[in-house]
Amino acid sequence: EYWSLAKAKSDDHDTGFGYIETPLLTGRKRSGIPPEDFLPEALRFLDDALSRWILGDEPFTAEVQPDAKRYDTYDQLMRLQEWYPPDPGGKAS
Repeated sequence: EYWSLAKAKSDDHDTGFGYIETPLLTGRKRSGIPPEDFLPEALRFLDDALSRWILGDEPFTAEVQPDAKRYDTYDQLMRLQEWYPPDPGGKAS
């Protein structure tokens, strides 16, 4: 489950904020994983993590997806160039 304290997604919510989402394909949801497949999928992720990082030799990394976008909308507010080392190719981060 994912719990959020953001504004409620429906107008009939008691307090007007907060909602819970589940990855399970239940009720009227159109996407998600069927409940009977949830535990095997969680076990697959756990086995992968244990074999790679806990029992294996692969180091922990900050980003598992190396192609992830490195620049965000608000990065200019945190003075990004002062924190990241210069790019060896001469390009800005």
